Amino acid sequence: MALPTVLQGPAYVSWGSKIYYTEGNVSLKYERRTWSPQSASYGALGPRYKNTIVRVSFTPCGNVVAASLGANYFPHHPSGVGTSIIAADDLIIAPKAGNKVTFTRAGISKMPSLRLSAQATAFSGDMEFIALGDSAMDPTNAAYWQVAAATAADTSFTEATILSPRYTAAWGATYTGMEPDESGFIFEPSCEVKEITSCNQGVLDVILASAGLRCRFRPITKTTAAGMTEADYAGLLLLQDATAALPGMTVGNATSLVVTGTGLVVTAPTMGPTDGALHYGVAEWRQGEVTFENKVAFAVGVPAAMWTFVAS
Repeated sequence: MALPTVLQGPAYVSWGSKIYYTEGNVSLKYERRTWSPQSASYGALGPRYKNTIVRVSFTPCGNVVAASLGANYFPHHPSGVGTSIIAADDLIIAPKAGNKVTFTRAGISKMPSLRLSAQATAFSGDMEFIALGDSAMDPTNAAYWQVAAATAADTSFTEATILSPRYTAAWGATYTGMEPDESGFIFEPSCEVKEITSCNQGVLDVILASAGLRCRFRPITKTTAAGMTEADYAGLLLLQDATAALPGMTVGNATSLVVTGTGLVVTAPTMGPTDGALHYGVAEWRQGEVTFENKVAFAVGVPAAMWTFVAS
């Protein structure tokens, strides 16, 4: 008996003109949805196909180019609510050896977390693409969902773009040069998507329903080279005094949270503190993790971007 052909090995992902190298495995899942007719006498009579989508997920390797972060990793903002996340750009999973798999329509359905730390690469958690069939074809076409073809290995990977500088944060004039613990600054974007389906054709499109942003970090200093006392920590949380956050007030205002490191500056223009904690223990930072969340800011009725990225 002949041995089976072994299919295995890592891959990179490309979408349009962007190539994503990954920290770990790439997962490609064909998600088949079904329904089942019921009979009072015989129960469920067996599944029937309803619709299909393809999900591709991975954690990016950490290659950071400030100018393209927004479009390639974090494209969703409140201004895009109600629009399609699907683009007519090829989504390709290309292994180092073997055949690449190409989908002609895809979009980012889950954005990764951005982890800014001198002790970690820039991304944590998976990002996810949803791919749909070719809208110009009938599902019975042999290339409706995907095309598999031979590919040559990509050679564009560069380790120099994996940034891990020392980062500090500023929020207003009082809290500048804030340093984190070893976890760094963790930005967690969120987005909700909804599918538009047809009885006869399945999933036709995927629409952005909402987008939001929060940032978590443990502030060790108030200003550069200055420690943060319990009183400083309470002030950062707007707990009391003249700056107290009162019931009914909006979380987030015109104050930006700005995180700066060599090679990258992240600016979230309307962020305010929500949760915080103090910890009392041996060899443990007393300052607990603070969570900042954003509000939707408008300019002449148009929602602004949740955050921006520039090189430094």
